[in-house]
Amino acid sequence: MQYTTKAQLLFIAELNSFKEGSEEDKIKFGLDCYAEHRLHELDLSDESDRAEQHENIWLSRLYNELDSAHNVCTALERKVALTIETISNTYQWSVPIELDASASMLQYEGALLGDKRLLAMTNCTTEDGITDPWGTIEGVPRMAVKKRFTPSLYGSSQTTEELLKNAKFTPSEIKEYKPLIEQEEHEGAFGLANKFKDFIINNAKPRETMTVHIWNEKFEVQCNRFKRIGEYSKFYKTYNTSTKRNKVFKNTHTKKVADLKQFKRYFVTLLVHNLDSQIADYVSGKLADKYGWVIPIHDAFIVPPQAALDCRTWYAEKLTELFDNRETILANYFKSIGITARALKEWQEVKSSIHSVDMFKCELMALK
Repeated sequence: MQYTTKAQLLFIAELNSFKEGSEEDKIKFGLDCYAEHRLHELDLSDESDRAEQHENIWLSRLYNELDSAHNVCTALERKVALTIETISNTYQWSVPIELDASASMLQYEGALLGDKRLLAMTNCTTEDGITDPWGTIEGVPRMAVKKRFTPSLYGSSQTTEELLKNAKFTPSEIKEYKPLIEQEEHEGAFGLANKFKDFIINNAKPRETMTVHIWNEKFEVQCNRFKRIGEYSKFYKTYNTSTKRNKVFKNTHTKKVADLKQFKRYFVTLLVHNLDSQIADYVSGKLADKYGWVIPIHDAFIVPPQAALDCRTWYAEKLTELFDNRETILANYFKSIGITARALKEWQEVKSSIHSVDMFKCELMALK
């Protein structure tokens, strides 16, 4: 089976909610879905189901194009055709596929810290098969894990209870999940990511305007958080030509100054999103040069199917490069945001929680 077809089947499996197993399991699941033209059963009177209708549209288009390319129309014919792979490598596919990173925030932090748990749970290594990063806390639904940790790891100061309540979980569910989440915070990979986030927030010393150094880029940022410290008034004199008199108008302004304490929370997001942009720029540039087009969406790439192998390869290469240069990248970033040697003890505490990996070469399934 040629890689173009494998990429389509992997995407079909992803659209049909495949979460865990080997790459071979995922390809087989995708083949079964294609053979049956399997779609999601949606209740279009329900708003959340209507939001997922695009997946069925995308699946239908993929199924129809594969049928047309192989000139088949039954489930058996589809399985035989894709197994034998009779279509030419030069066939021009018209329906694109999407390659999406497995929680890129955790991928980048796994590479920067050299933590084998973060790398494994985000499919940068797949010795134990493909996993769902948000489904790794036993006893806690993936959506509860995602709603709890995504805001926190980007710098939110809200508690577990507040975040789960905002996500519409019931008090009894929150009570059940909270101790399991807290155990993960103390001992698990999410806990390490949280400590890394806290280290940056606790030790950054931002200024109103500063130059930041992240990997291959240096750029200026300005504080966008402000606090009110009172009011002041300005008086404006105008001349009324009808009355031949001056009139004074009073305008009250709120006096604001940069809130550098709150601005500290920005520096985790800044690091992750900048790494995201640098990798996306690199991969997108290579794809555009070779294939003529690509649509990057944060940490995902919509590409022609024949570009899938290159896209996965180039993305994996950049994550490997990030790992190889992690110490220099972090040293430059910490220095640029004001983290000094005084934070060494706290940094050593973060490093003591790392489950180190000595050798790392990112695998292709880092893009699902």
